[in-house]
Amino acid sequence: MSLESDLLKRMECDQKKLLSYGFIKEKDHYHYEKTLAIDEMKASFDVDQKGILTGKVLDPFSEDEYIAIHLPRQKGAYVSKVRGEYLAVLSDIAKHCYHKVPFIFPQTNRINALIQKKYKISCEFPFTKYPHIGAYYHPANRKWFGLIQCLDRSTFLPEKGECEVLNLKINGDEIPSLLEKDGFFEGYHMSKKSWISILLDDTVSDDVILNYVEESYQLTSGGVARQGRKEWIIPANPNYFDLDHAYEQTDEIYWKQTAKMVVGDLVYMYYGAPYSQIRYLCVVTAIDIPADIDGKVRIRKMMRIKKLYRFQGDKLDRRILKKHGVVSVRGPRYIPEDLVEEIETIYPESKKKKERL
Repeated sequence: MSLESDLLKRMECDQKKLLSYGFIKEKDHYHYEKTLAIDEMKASFDVDQKGILTGKVLDPFSEDEYIAIHLPRQKGAYVSKVRGEYLAVLSDIAKHCYHKVPFIFPQTNRINALIQKKYKISCEFPFTKYPHIGAYYHPANRKWFGLIQCLDRSTFLPEKGECEVLNLKINGDEIPSLLEKDGFFEGYHMSKKSWISILLDDTVSDDVILNYVEESYQLTSGGVARQGRKEWIIPANPNYFDLDHAYEQTDEIYWKQTAKMVVGDLVYMYYGAPYSQIRYLCVVTAIDIPADIDGKVRIRKMMRIKKLYRFQGDKLDRRILKKHGVVSVRGPRYIPEDLVEEIETIYPESKKKKERL
């Protein structure tokens, strides 16, 4: 920690205000200097493109940095006076060029803003003892679908320093592969069978994080958010199973069941690479069929799904999925309602098939 990061903690820079304050725009940062009252010491500040401020005090004659102000153990009268004047300038910059935000790190505040915009909810801080833990409650049932915590990096990595993580609920089958990727960890103080922690330091992109936020939102709805029939999107890997050939032979097939589906639920089958598109609309006709299969895919429970409609062409590719917040499909999840609406606009016959059920 430093004088600057301590004072500007949970504050965000408004870079438009830097110029009016007196900062000068240089190549990739803003620069500001002010002469202090004591011995004409010079306070020098730089703000980078992310709004992160660094500062120092320079001796006016040698132009060497006076580092004593940044050493906590230096408590003499002279250094205390210089430090006090430096902090007064820093506080004034904070007052005029920064505003308060709920979290420490830029990505955390971006993700918070994006969640609030998409789901029309505010982050809540329900724990008096831990005032910086932020919770996102599902509007349908008041269950958490996301939890932001400030922890030490040593909780996850062999290094120290503050970090913030977002805890999300996801399909348990996805967790082993996710834990092999940078930025993903077992859920902190949550069930490790169904929760993950994502490091909010830009290791993982905003789009990918928001994809898992949507999955958590849907998984925690408990079916309350969607009245009646639920609609899912599930992946089919062409390397493991030839879905096209199977549906050419029969309209009804057995499929691995890993989510809490019920008879009558609708399933949009996403056919993976090299196709990478939603290929079929199906309906669940039977569930909880015991199985004991150890092959390329381990299966302990199956369901039956009946083909209702095949989407011809490549209009439902990854671009349209990403448009509606679905960056990847690694396991069963509820399909966003706005994506369903666009599918039915493009393929109106699919809507008719559903209405006939």
